[in-house]
Amino acid sequence: MKLNEEERRPEPSLAECQGYSNCTIVCPQKALKPMVATFDFLLAEAAKASVSKFRKVYFVNFLQRMARLCDCFDEPLEPVISDIGILAGSDILAVEKASYDLIVKKEGKDVFRELNKKSFAEQLKAAEEVFQGEAPRRI
Repeated sequence: MKLNEEERRPEPSLAECQGYSNCTIVCPQKALKPMVATFDFLLAEAAKASVSKFRKVYFVNFLQRMARLCDCFDEPLEPVISDIGILAGSDILAVEKASYDLIVKKEGKDVFRELNKKSFAEQLKAAEEVFQGEAPRRI
């Protein structure tokens, strides 16, 4: 995001945008709104659509070599959190929440909020909304 000096308004920089809706969350005036929904909500909807195609699903989170950005980048990124372990279960929200809680407990702070200006709790909140009424939360 940069300031258009001539028009005195913010102007999105598509070259710098990674598409994660961070700008809509960190905007102090809450003036920015996503066109469809936040990245977090769309990601949760995609996850629900994917798992709905299977009768049995098991979720595994590897809390190892955790980097600042997602692992969808084609280059290896430097870890920012030391390894914690592997979590697994049949409840996606329970596995994700337990993963987040362990990271915060180990580091003593919300590392992702500090690094990315957005907490992973935002994705959890969106996922809880999308998966509401699903199976009980246990891991």
